[in-house]
Amino acid sequence: MAVYPSDFYGKISVKRGLIEKLAYMQLLESTSLDHYRKPVCGPVRPLQQAATDGGLGVKRLAAFTVYMVRGYSVAYKPSDTGENMPLGEEIYADLGVLIPPSREETRISIYRDIAEIWSAVKILDVMDNSGVYLGDGSIVSLIVEPVVYRMLRSTERHPIKCINERIDLNVLELESIKEPLASRRLLGVDEASAVRGSGNLLLRGDRELGDCALYLEFIEKTVLLRRLLVKAWEKNIIPIFISKSSRTSFLYNHDLYTDVFLIQLADPMEPGYFYNPERVSVSGDIEGHLWRLLEKGTISSLDLFPENVLGLADFYSRLNVLRFYVRLAFDAPVLRVEVPFSSGELEGMSKEELSKNMETIISSVSRELVGLELTDGYPMILKIVHERSKITANEAAILFGSLGLQARHGSREVLGE
Repeated sequence: MAVYPSDFYGKISVKRGLIEKLAYMQLLESTSLDHYRKPVCGPVRPLQQAATDGGLGVKRLAAFTVYMVRGYSVAYKPSDTGENMPLGEEIYADLGVLIPPSREETRISIYRDIAEIWSAVKILDVMDNSGVYLGDGSIVSLIVEPVVYRMLRSTERHPIKCINERIDLNVLELESIKEPLASRRLLGVDEASAVRGSGNLLLRGDRELGDCALYLEFIEKTVLLRRLLVKAWEKNIIPIFISKSSRTSFLYNHDLYTDVFLIQLADPMEPGYFYNPERVSVSGDIEGHLWRLLEKGTISSLDLFPENVLGLADFYSRLNVLRFYVRLAFDAPVLRVEVPFSSGELEGMSKEELSKNMETIISSVSRELVGLELTDGYPMILKIVHERSKITANEAAILFGSLGLQARHGSREVLGE
């Protein structure tokens, strides 16, 4: 007999009724939806393919936090026999102490992003023209600002002032491609700078310096991402970002259910791509699956990059992204796809021209994705980079142990965590 946790018992009967009503609403939705599916015709194998992913590990100690991040990229092209021939691989790995020990989770996540994007830029160097580049996840999440700056936008505390007082951002742009995490070295929050003369910098947790470091690291990430996109466009390599799961609702614009759930209701198995041509707009307020990346009224480019630092505001406020969904094999998961375009590529088109071009682009991208080697309906190359980039618990334990940290107590170990 099931034993219910007593503090939830009073809610069970009420919530069960609501959940049953939601299930009934789902049944109604499945009978009425236009699911916007079109089949993928004639898979095309890309001339070249590349992909990137990253991993991280963290050891939180009472005095400081040690991190490790890895970015891994690989590229292939078909040989005369049809087999995939490696073009090259790029790996960047870093292990260090977070200085100052503030904004920890966000900053280490940015370090992983920087490692990924840097290795991706390097892998494009070994590729010829034409092909596809696959990024794991959403390009939007790479550009959206750290939450803390939404609170600092309208105040005098914005960290751009701290940055301008300390470093030349043009130097950052030049140094970032030589070796990742240049922002740490230039701002003097790396381990060598701390040991040389920062005194108690490591332990005092300077919040202002932490905000400054986080924002500079965010700038470095977006500078590298711009370099990646521009290089891909110049080499006629299509940058494609794929999310294995999605909670968005730009296709059906439903208040309650996600697009992926509704697609599964209306079209549970067949391969194809899914988009709504009626949501395309050529106005300044682009919506639907083609929209301004920095959404008007929510996040503006000038808020993200005060003073248009390094021209980043101009670049990202004019970047367009095409969003759609695709199922690559029978009964496979539905994937969300984002394809970024330069500002001039789609400008000046009528709504009819834009809609036609969208369908052509989506069809072309879908055919190339289906033309890749797949496993469980997912591009094999993305699984390869995921496995090679991740930092396992065992690997992290060995590396932290080699630093002599295995006997040091972490911040929550008193709770047995």
